[in-house]
Amino acid sequence: MEESHLEIQRYFRLDNKIKRLYARMSDLEHSLYNRTLATRIVYSGLDIHVEAPRIDMLLDDIEGAKEYVSHALEITIFKHKAFKQCLQSFSKADYWLMIQYFKYEHTTSISKDIIEQLQDEIYEIETAAAYRYGLEFPKEPLKLTDNMDDKLERLMMFLDD
Repeated sequence: MEESHLEIQRYFRLDNKIKRLYARMSDLEHSLYNRTLATRIVYSGLDIHVEAPRIDMLLDDIEGAKEYVSHALEITIFKHKAFKQCLQSFSKADYWLMIQYFKYEHTTSISKDIIEQLQDEIYEIETAAAYRYGLEFPKEPLKLTDNMDDKLERLMMFLDD
């Protein structure tokens, strides 16, 4: 699959990513209880002493990781909702063809028009997410036409960025 197809395929699988992020959040919530809080003997320099885990440091690490996963989850849910709304603009036949092609990889070909529409919608979703969450702005997808002059002009614009 081409790189543009992989980006579209990633959007069709956002629901799986959301499930993984929820599972990661659940793991983080239980991670403090999965650690040993027993003291241990530490050898440092010339002395031997007993050291206990710092609960405040453990909690800070866990809370920081939970904030990171929560932020990623919020962004992913936003993209997933926007993509689902975008898919409603397609006919049912096109929708099922896209599902078969991008999600399950059963169909061998798909219309270039559908792919271009999806690329445009994903670009808009990525731009909206960048504005909303302060992320890096995406590059506009490079589209090549059958006209050689257009191809060269677009290639030059792409290389100038």
